[in-house]
This record gives sequence, structure tokens and C-alpha cells, in this order.
Amino acid sequence: GINRKFVSDMKEQGLSFEHFRMAGVSSTGYMWKENLGNITERKSYSSGIGNAVQMKSAFGVLELAKLADAFNPGNGSVAYTVNLLHESPESMADLAEYFYGDGKKNYNGGINWAQKRIAGGMVNPVNVAEWEMGNEYDFGIFSHMFINYKIYIQKCKEVIAAIRSVNPDAPIALTGSLSGGVKSNWDYSVLNELGNE
Repeated sequence: GINRKFVSDMKEQGLSFEHFRMAGVSSTGYMWKENLGNITERKSYSSGIGNAVQMKSAFGVLELAKLADAFNPGNGSVAYTVNLLHESPESMADLAEYFYGDGKKNYNGGINWAQKRIAGGMVNPVNVAEWEMGNEYDFGIFSHMFINYKIYIQKCKEVIAAIRSVNPDAPIALTGSLSGGVKSNWDYSVLNELGNE
């Protein structure tokens, strides 16, 4: 659970966190469903950093939501970096249900993911400030999987559609190019194709 003393001590020092970001560069290996439940039972995953060391997350989407709410009850927000490498659009639709659902409507059939969140102690839906479409995919150890912007754009379209099948107003953030060169059309093309999302 969340260390309430930590939250209290931070507030006493005048510190407040309006917004929490999940994953970043380690999102290239992070699988959200594998990081629910008992921490000792969670699977290790490739960090996406350097030579991709294996790590186990003690801080999953439920802990993220609870921490945001602990600092700003009813007003905390999170950002989530989507793993476009390994997560399917269907999995992201399930995560959208986990964050946004009220537990009554099962958007995607099968498991009611909102009920899972509620059972974990987070009753209210989660305010997602933005869904980040990946992290630095044209640079680093996973760049071979996004050899051009067309692959990135197609994956984004599929995931955005899946997330918005649950919440049509879900806010989206895109990733720009870091490497230039052969991928120098990345920024223009991504904005041209997805800028209105």
C-alpha cells in the first residue's frame, strides 16, 4: 500500500504532486497486467535501459493511482506511457477500462477490469492526464522495431482507437524524433497524421 507517513511528511514540507508519470523509458518492457497483485508474484521485465537489465516493478498502475489520489484526493492525475512494442491494442483497451470504468459496465467483455481496480482499494475512476504513445522509439536498443515513422503511426492509430473505445475524450501525447537522419521525417509525418488526436 501507500506509505501514508511519507505522504504526510511531504505535505508538511509544503510539497505537493499534482501529477504522476508512469514508465518513461522503461515502458519498452513494462506489461501492466503482469504488475498487479502481490509484488512477490510479479514478473521481471526488460527495463529498456542500456543493455536492458531485468527488473521487477513494485509500483504498478494501482499504486500509481493510489499515490496520485493520496496527494490530491479526488484531483490527482497520472500519465501513462504505452508500451507499443509488446502491448496489444486490446490490452490498452483493458487498461482504459481499468482506469476509467465504474465497475458496472464491462466495455471489453471478459474480465471487468474496473472491478479489479475497485477490489484493489481504488474506488473512484482514475484521472489520466495523458496517454503517451511510447518513448523515444527511434533511438536506442529498440529502434530497429521502429525503422520508420510509418510503423509508429500505424501502431498509434490502433492503440488510440482502442483506448477511445472506452473513453472517446482520452488525451493523447505523441513522441518526437531524437535521432534525425534517416528518420528526419518522423516529426512532420507524425504531426501530420496524428496531430488532431
